[in-house]
Amino acid sequence: MTGPTKNSAVSRPIVHRLARLESVQRDTNRRLGRIEATMETSSRLFELMHDRLEAIEGIQRTLVEGQKSLVEGQKLVIARLDRLVAATLRQRTRSTDRLSRVERRLNALENRLLSPKQ
Repeated sequence: MTGPTKNSAVSRPIVHRLARLESVQRDTNRRLGRIEATMETSSRLFELMHDRLEAIEGIQRTLVEGQKSLVEGQKLVIARLDRLVAATLRQRTRSTDRLSRVERRLNALENRLLSPKQ
């Protein structure tokens, strides 16, 4: 009977060690499961962030196109204002020249009227 007793004495530490290993393995499996769940959540978040970034990029492209249109419109307005200013200056210069000529004529008439007749 010494044989079975000796085997059972040796097998108890092995059984205890196997039980500890199984417990540690279950704990490791639980942790791996949590890590996997975290990785899946992270992956979904990255997908959502990617989708949002693509949407933002689309909005930015639209904004840039709108700004370019606005700048082109402003250039047209500025060009028209420049033409209007130039036309106004030409007209005022002509008016000043015309008034100067009229004034000279009036002065000449006044001089003739006021000068003694010869």
